[in-house]
Amino acid sequence: MAAADTSLADQIAQCVIDGYRALPKRGKPTSKGPGKEEWTVLAGFVIEDTRPEASQRLTCVALGTGLKCLHSKQLRPFGDTVHDSHAEVVARRALVVYLMNQLHQPQTMPPVFGTHSDSAKHRLDSQLLLHLYTSQCPCGDASVDSLKTAEDEDEEPQLKRRRVND
Repeated sequence: MAAADTSLADQIAQCVIDGYRALPKRGKPTSKGPGKEEWTVLAGFVIEDTRPEASQRLTCVALGTGLKCLHSKQLRPFGDTVHDSHAEVVARRALVVYLMNQLHQPQTMPPVFGTHSDSAKHRLDSQLLLHLYTSQCPCGDASVDSLKTAEDEDEEPQLKRRRVND
């Protein structure tokens, strides 16, 4: 199927999946026999270049896999354990590393960050769009189930709250 025949969402998903498949097999889920297949959640960030002259329209810049969050009893007081290793969180961390690298040593042409005279802050170039792909709906506070929709009730949506004294 040609890129023109598929939706942008499908192209973004395929870009992330292709990036994942290009990685070495080490650490990826495997089959340990019939009915014993391992699996994971995949998440990735894709930059879409909307410039007409762009040679590559979609580029996967960050990937993450995972589906685990440590229980509060497993956390260490020194902060030397990763508490949340869900795919979206790992991918976001990879995106931050990518963006920091682009700030210090731009590796892409055209650059990811545009010039803005009205502020000293860095901004993504206005002709670039950032997309998040995840192979499974988020769980926890990011899930639809954790919110009451304003359509169902007249009050504001309520987020789940974590107890402070846990």
